[in-house]
Amino acid sequence: MTDIIVQNGQVACDATGYTDEGNYYSVPGQPNYFWKTLGFTVVDTGAPLPADFSVSVYDWNGTALVRVGDTAAAIMNARTNALSQANSTYLNKIGSYTYDFGTNQALFADGTTGPAGQQSVLMRDYSDNTQRDLDNWALDWITCTKYIRDGAPTTQVQVTASNEAVITLAATDCLTFLEDMLVRGRTLVFFYRGLVNLINQQTTVAGINTTYNSAVWPS
Repeated sequence: MTDIIVQNGQVACDATGYTDEGNYYSVPGQPNYFWKTLGFTVVDTGAPLPADFSVSVYDWNGTALVRVGDTAAAIMNARTNALSQANSTYLNKIGSYTYDFGTNQALFADGTTGPAGQQSVLMRDYSDNTQRDLDNWALDWITCTKYIRDGAPTTQVQVTASNEAVITLAATDCLTFLEDMLVRGRTLVFFYRGLVNLINQQTTVAGINTTYNSAVWPS
């Protein structure tokens, strides 16, 4: 398994490749010798070292490695970092949405036309300068709903992709697109809020890091 050098329960180093020199141990990469008369011993942990192994993080209790209690400052720092990363990921994902418009025609920025296919649209809502994205989609929703209610579901409407392609499609198709975008947005919002709550509930650095790193975000 894995050897470590221990002194009075405190882990001195990973002892992989160590040599018993008689009165002391030498370890590759370690500048100092570990003298037996000072209480240094080699211990087989019986298992691979933890992924976050560090001599400042783990002690030896006589039978297993145990994580040293995290300081309040370390927990706060880990929580702040995890929440910041979660927020950045959320803003990046919520800021745009990719949708397959299929054979609906598009006028592309270079002046050519053709099937729109998959296009990304903006749905930013985290800055005063970009609030208009969601405002515009709300207006499109109202417009499409009115056409459908008035018995004109095939009335052509236009939406603009993030690459400035202008896509023309029937009001019913546009409403389907808007509904899918809304569902995806709400899914991201609920996932993000849930992740924030889980991070805030953790009381150890390892728990915080594991919670964030194991999160599987909606596509």
